[in-house]
Amino acid sequence: MASTADELFDRIAADDIDGVTGLLEEQPWLATERDDEGVSALLRARYQMDRALVAAVRAHVPELDVFEAAAFGDLDGLSELLAEDPDRVDAWSGDGFTPLHLAAFFGQTDAVRLLVARGAPFDPAGRGCVGGWFDPAGRGWAAGRECAGGRGCAGGRARRRCGWRVGRCAGW
Repeated sequence: MASTADELFDRIAADDIDGVTGLLEEQPWLATERDDEGVSALLRARYQMDRALVAAVRAHVPELDVFEAAAFGDLDGLSELLAEDPDRVDAWSGDGFTPLHLAAFFGQTDAVRLLVARGAPFDPAGRGCVGGWFDPAGRGWAAGRECAGGRGCAGGRARRRCGWRVGRCAGW
């Protein structure tokens, strides 16, 4: 029986590194699939905060999209994607985040600076449930998870949603 993209996403959500690795060894093209919200397998793996899981998926992804580039702090890729289409700076992912949200959440300070310099909306309300906040006034950078504590609800395929703002932890 052929493996499906849903099976990959289920294994990512379960932090099943062996299952993910096995699926991708048999069917590497699955790494470029998107879930029912339009979120890539790589970004879902990143949400799990497991480096080995991310490495297993990323090894089969030839190019990052704008959300992935922001989440991983890939400045060259992010710059190239924004040069190709400047409107990507304020695009929304299927699960409710902009590139700025993802860069801030994952502590990619240089990516945040690049996105802000390219015109990213400075304090957009998030549609999803993972908080990433930064302090542009120079009081420091923080990756926060205010909605659910701990890992927040980006991990797995959680359905809960709540609003948040970039900058909230800085007392905005």
